[in-house]
Amino acid sequence: MDYKVIDVLRGPSIVLLDALVSRKLLFPPISNLYLRFLFRTFGSCVTLCLFACNQTWLVEFYRFIAGAFILGLSTALQTCFVASSYYMYNSHHTPLNESVVVSVLNSTIHAETIPIYEIDLIVKSFFYLLVQFGLYSLFTSKYLYGSKLQQTKNSFGYFLTSSSTFALFINVHENLFTISTFTTLLPQFIPLYSAAYAGFTVILTQLPVVVRMAWQTLLVHGLPVFVQNMWINFRVPQVLRIFFIYR
Repeated sequence: MDYKVIDVLRGPSIVLLDALVSRKLLFPPISNLYLRFLFRTFGSCVTLCLFACNQTWLVEFYRFIAGAFILGLSTALQTCFVASSYYMYNSHHTPLNESVVVSVLNSTIHAETIPIYEIDLIVKSFFYLLVQFGLYSLFTSKYLYGSKLQQTKNSFGYFLTSSSTFALFINVHENLFTISTFTTLLPQFIPLYSAAYAGFTVILTQLPVVVRMAWQTLLVHGLPVFVQNMWINFRVPQVLRIFFIYR
């Protein structure tokens, strides 16, 4: 039996459907029985729609999931590490909002010992900058959103990506630091938002047409022929075999 890429791409949707139906995928915050039932029903419908997508749509979906994961890592980096270093430096340093560059220069000129928290901040700033550059490079790779960002300058994207780390390094005002955090996430957020908006637009325009065509086919040829055509067109035997391999 021959296998194609589309069979592998459809496999995770069956795994997710199996987890929803068998109640293996439950969220502790949802304690109400009816809400859990609605969650499983909605999730099952989404996975079935995902299973019915063609290869192009599935590739775009997995690309969006990977981009959203990278954006989540970037957000965690900004909120948990960069912001915590910023507030920690201000809590140990007086006067407030004085740049670490100025502080280091003053300590050097007056032959004073540089405080350990300032050295620690400098090391962390460069480390966070390298991590953010790595996440942005991964986000703009040719397998994700590189082809969609070729119209803009990649150098400008790297400049925006480094804004929060430089704001941490020069220790700007708190409001400017907050703005720089959003600016850092902007090069990743805009492509994801554009992809999600375009996807939902196409779904809202194409889904009624697909449902109407399927309903007409069901009325004309009957349920057995309809199920048989769906079984063959969606390559269900191949996908089920890959599903058991996943398990």
